[in-house]
Formats: sequence, C-alpha cells, structure tokens
Amino acid sequence: MNISSTLFAKTIKQEFISKGIQFFDGGLGENPLPQPPCLIECVKEKSHLKEYASAKGIPELQKLLGNKIIVGNGLKPLLFILQLAFNRLYPDGIIYHIVPFWVSYEEQTKILNIKSDRIIPENKKTWKITPEDLIKKLKKDKPHMIIFNNPNNPSGCVYNKQEIMALCEVFEEYGSIVLADDIYENIVHQDVELGQVKDYYSKTISGSSLSKMVSCGGYRLGWLKFYSDELDDLYKIVNVMASSIYSCPSLMFQHVAVKTLSYPSEIVKYFVFQRKVFTEVKKIITSCLKGTKLELTESNGAWYVLINFDNYKDKLENLGIENSNQLSKYLIKNLKIIMVAGENFGIEEHLILRYSYIDLKDIDIEEMTYNIDNIGMLLMVLKGWLKEIDA
Repeated sequence: MNISSTLFAKTIKQEFISKGIQFFDGGLGENPLPQPPCLIECVKEKSHLKEYASAKGIPELQKLLGNKIIVGNGLKPLLFILQLAFNRLYPDGIIYHIVPFWVSYEEQTKILNIKSDRIIPENKKTWKITPEDLIKKLKKDKPHMIIFNNPNNPSGCVYNKQEIMALCEVFEEYGSIVLADDIYENIVHQDVELGQVKDYYSKTISGSSLSKMVSCGGYRLGWLKFYSDELDDLYKIVNVMASSIYSCPSLMFQHVAVKTLSYPSEIVKYFVFQRKVFTEVKKIITSCLKGTKLELTESNGAWYVLINFDNYKDKLENLGIENSNQLSKYLIKNLKIIMVAGENFGIEEHLILRYSYIDLKDIDIEEMTYNIDNIGMLLMVLKGWLKEIDA
C-alpha cells in the first residue's frame, strides 16, 4: 500500500512554499477556480442545520438524483465502500481497473484484499479501451465490476457516444456491473462530445461529487446513483455499510449539492467559463510543446494530459532515469517541476508523467479572465531542459 501520489505532490508543494522555493505545480488534481459565490452563501444559510440524516440523502437531493442514491463524504470513501460491498455480495468476484486509472482505485482494492485485474488498452496513444480490449479479459461466468472513468484522470481523454455504445454492448453481453466515475462530466472541453455509460447500460452505478465540478474538494460531498433494480442487493449493502461507518454527510453540504444540481444561471455561467479556461489552456500547452519530441494525449476533459518522454529515452538513461518515478523525482529536484509518474496510474512500460494544468492565477469568474504566467514558465523551463539534454 502506498500513500496517494497526488496528495504527496501537495506535500512537496507545501514544502517548497515553506522554504520560499520557486516551483511549478503540475501535480495536484485540484480545481483551481474559486467556488461559485452562491454556494458560499448556501453554506451560510444552511450552517444552522445539525440533525442526523440518512445515507440515502436529504429529500431535496433525492428529488434531483433519484431515490436510489448514497451520499458520502466525497466520492473517494464511497468508492471504497462500494468495492467492499461488491466483495461481500460476490466473494469470488473480480474488480477490473482500466489503465490508466485514478491512483486510489487500485490502492483501495489492495487495502480490501479483493481480487482485481487490469485492462490495458491496445492503443497507447489515446489510452482508450475498445470492445476488443474488454473481450480479452472479461469472463461471462465470473461476477465482476469494472471501474470506468470518463472524462479520464490521468489522460484527459473523453469517450464519445459511439465509443460508449460499443463498450456497452460488451458490458451487456458479459453481464458487467459498471461503476462509472463521472466526476469530470461537467468539465468537458468546448465542442467535445461526451458519451456516458449510464445513458446506454442499466447495470451502472454513477459516481460524482462537488469536488471537481464546482471546486469544492474540501466540502467532501459525493454521491453514488444506482440505475437498475438488478443492483438492489448491492445498493442495500452499500446503504447498511454507509450508515454504520459514517451515518451521513453534512446537511449543509448536501444543500450545496442541491443548489449546484438545480443549475441556476450562476452555476451555468460557471460551467461555461470552466470549459473555456481548460480548453484554451490545453491548446496553449499543445502548441507550446509542438516543437519537442514529447507526445501528448488528446486532452478533451478536465485539466489533465499525459506527457510521454519515450523519444528522449536514451538521453534520460544518461542521467540515470529509467522509469517514470525516477523522471518525476528528477524534475522535482532539478527543475522544481511537480508532475506525477505514470506508474502510479498503472502505466508500467513508458516514461510518462501526468501534468495537471491547474497553476492559474488571478481568476475572475465575473469577468471570465485568468492568468497563465506560471504555466508558461513551466513550459519554457521544460522545453529548455529538453533542448539541453538533446544537444
């Protein structure tokens, strides 16, 4: 078991800050935008609420999401409880992790000592799985749950409707339970089509939270929605576990979720600005690094991109760098650039780092403006170093 690599990146960031060292933050997956003011007002208005509630959520939230929901203190613990519940219901079942996966998926499975396996895409440029990738791994006579993250952390890739429909045909054939981690569904870039498993396949559990969509990670409010009566047994176990472990999340933050998911004009404007920011920053990064030998994934969602350094392999070996962990540590130590190694996301054979392009300043939601100077400096330092080692 390992400490979360993304939270470790925050520890490094805080250490640099405490020592007054200039650094470039591309490690943490935290939304850099301030939360919408209407949500702050909602917290103030509801801060007097102190009663216990149900893990099934307050009535106002059930009205928006449906009556088969479980709310918790962020999506992360809900994923943990769901994996535990799956194991109780199917002791011989298996959980599949799609590479590249969010760091906590597999770590949680290890903590729970649940049998798991990896599904590795054949296409190492898009890092998207295909029906053929699924068929190579899945077994019809073996209960299983697939954790599917779209838009994807760490690659930034987005599956369109046709791609999702093709995958859902395989899910149907093999009787899969799909945990759809939809936490970035509201941060799809401009003019990009998003397909969602929950729209085409019934045995889906969709998970999301306030953390990414409205930059309220510290509020710790997430939810799971169960879409099929076939999942009732699993839903009941998750509910029992949730009520026994934490009873319920904060009432005032549940009301923040109600406010958000009611999509008032202020939230809609926020989402429009958010998409604009990350679409534009992604284009700037792609353009700036075009003259290098780096290969980037097609980031169309959230603020992530995988950067492949394989074309510099021989040069990096001269520096004693043979894997992505060593590369990450070298950049942190020598260039003060924080990025997370691909090995933490299940990428074993490539010199790949995840870059989170979140180091924005002077963000003004009302004026829809922001400053990317820090990102520009990071790219300049990285390009200068690559040119130096390639000389």
